[in-house]
Amino acid sequence: MKEIMEFLRQWCIAKGRGGEDNDIYDTLRELATDGDYIAYKKVVDVYRHWNDVFVVVRIEDRYIGFRTANTTGDAIPFDKGWEFDPSTIAEYVPKEITTTIYLKK
Repeated sequence: MKEIMEFLRQWCIAKGRGGEDNDIYDTLRELATDGDYIAYKKVVDVYRHWNDVFVVVRIEDRYIGFRTANTTGDAIPFDKGWEFDPSTIAEYVPKEITTTIYLKK
């Protein structure tokens, strides 16, 4: 994780977003809502005040995955007790999988 955090730190600094850990976390949460960066997004858990979401964003040629949250109401996740978990940040590689489904004639 140390190497990916350094990559994110340098990318954030180059984009004028700052280089502190919290700057990186805030940037990742912003990218999780930006369709230009999202490679994959899936709700993995549902709670009363927020949905726990796994997101993979593409930054340059790297895929960075992490857990974030979307609220189910007007408040932001932090207001409802959710906290970003930096240990969920990891680098991923895309793998295409073919799925066959069967439709009734």
